[in-house]
Amino acid sequence: MPSLKEYVEKAKKKSLTRKDLAQKLLQKGYTQSEIEEAFSDGKQIHENESLPLGEKIKGLFQPATFFQSFREKTISKSFIMYAVSLFIFNVVALLTVYAGSLFFFSRPLPLGDSFFYTTIGAFLIGIIGLGIYSGITHLVIILTKHEGNFKDTHNVVAYSLVPAIIISIIPYVGWISIIYSIILMTYGLSYYHNISKGKALLAVLSPLILLVVLLGFLVIFFFSRFRFF
Repeated sequence: MPSLKEYVEKAKKKSLTRKDLAQKLLQKGYTQSEIEEAFSDGKQIHENESLPLGEKIKGLFQPATFFQSFREKTISKSFIMYAVSLFIFNVVALLTVYAGSLFFFSRPLPLGDSFFYTTIGAFLIGIIGLGIYSGITHLVIILTKHEGNFKDTHNVVAYSLVPAIIISIIPYVGWISIIYSIILMTYGLSYYHNISKGKALLAVLSPLILLVVLLGFLVIFFFSRFRFF
């Protein structure tokens, strides 16, 4: 006869939600502590547990285990880490453009108000984008699982985008950073929300698919508006 833990693992593969499975086990007479133990994978994660900054940066490049090592109560730390990384990237990107103009055109672009407003504008777009991406991703998780914590979704998305920002500073490897962030998000959402990696990947890709569709409609509208078709 299979153990309770083996029974839970088989039920997970049948796409049963943790909530539904827990209710069935309670009806069968199992205690809450026994059910929690069966769901546990042996790695205890505490809601108030976090990691030092250095360990977080190192862990971000270990996608299979990073989100298994901690779980934060709020979105503040992930938001700050994302925001600081984004701001530094924007400054570095604009300085790179400035240096490039000096090298190719023998004179630099003027660094005035435009530099400041461009940096702040790109930063704000990145912050708003984080909120929209997290919201759409979490909505898909709710639709597929019927439960979930937005805080967990936001933290996974925010932390997963940090490597993309860091790697994007290196020329010609931007597409690699996007793929890596998708992988990291998939692992994180799957672990935090106790869903299959297939459902997690669907949630991760949904905002990107929606963006492509919207851009497609905008292109069609633009060309039809000016009678190019």
